Amino acid sequence: MRDPGRERVGVVVARQAYGDHDLILRLVVPDEGRVVAFLRGGQKRPRGLDVATRARVRLRGREGGMDTLVEAEVEESRLGLRSDYGRLALAQYACELVGAFVHEGQPEPRLFALLETALLVLDAAQGTPGRAFLAAVQLKTLTFAGVCPEVLRAMERLERLRRLPLRELVDEPLDAEAEALVYEAVRAHLGHELGARALVAGLG
Repeated sequence: MRDPGRERVGVVVARQAYGDHDLILRLVVPDEGRVVAFLRGGQKRPRGLDVATRARVRLRGREGGMDTLVEAEVEESRLGLRSDYGRLALAQYACELVGAFVHEGQPEPRLFALLETALLVLDAAQGTPGRAFLAAVQLKTLTFAGVCPEVLRAMERLERLRRLPLRELVDEPLDAEAEALVYEAVRAHLGHELGARALVAGLG
């Protein structure tokens, strides 16, 4: 009997072309962490699976290879993000950031919930959130991943950002130097730059 696959709800955090027609998708799901899936014909029929969308997918395992995505239903397309470059850039950065800190096969419900919350706030925002929001997403990611440096915990101006809900930080300013310190901790832990960092570098 053919394997029916397993159903999961996840957020697409990356898309990569494979050959001329197919796609490799990376998703974050709460009970499996990062999932890598092959989508045959995905470049021709993307099914709305853009970065930052939440989708219900059916995945079928392949022996010696990545999962195959056999069904997908977009649950939240977050079209509001596409109307503002700043919010879209922040959403792409949040997806890459959280995607870099989750592990394959390891439950990550707090990081999944953080990403969902960040995307929900960005989708509903009227303008582009500032550096306080950006710093808070990074601080919370470091904290939930259990790798936040003590030097950042000791900074009072950053500690409140870790505690406050993201929705309360949309309009709060923060000096660029403080946010840069947080990003340096992210970069140092990962050992490389995040590609989407260039997208948010020039945001106010």
